Amino acid sequence: MSTEQIIIILVVAIVLVLAVVALVAAGAKKKKAREAEERRVQAGELRQQAGGRAPDVRDSKLAAAEAGAEAELLRVRAERAEQDAAEVRKDAAADQARQEDVVRQADRLDPDVDHRADGYRPAADLADPVDPMDPADPATQAGPARTTDRTETGPDETPSGSHRA
Repeated sequence: MSTEQIIIILVVAIVLVLAVVALVAAGAKKKKAREAEERRVQAGELRQQAGGRAPDVRDSKLAAAEAGAEAELLRVRAERAEQDAAEVRKDAAADQARQEDVVRQADRLDPDVDHRADGYRPAADLADPVDPMDPADPATQAGPARTTDRTETGPDETPSGSHRA
């Protein structure tokens, strides 16, 4: 073979290799473009699905806001009820104090009652209803029950109570 034939064969081989490379590159580019188009279509479908769920999301947010508002309203009502209960407890304590003052005054006037004795307690708590919700009330705490009778005896007392003999 002559040098010219070798050069022609080499040129033809190079052109064929370049053509094959160009065809492979074009095929790869086409495949890439097709995959990109498929991803665009898939992304569009996902966006459409998300857009279709927008009313559900709005409804969920609205329901959550309503539940939060209701919870706040109930919290305010509970707070107001607790304030009312505290006011009623305060009024009850004032009523009890006034009742006890009257009983103490009666005991001071009664010559049969030793209101100066160490164990003296006015008998006003005989009709005292126990508030089961009052943690400050000793009657609602565990332990010995509160006694309301007056049978204790002291140095100047008789077994019948705190009356003088």
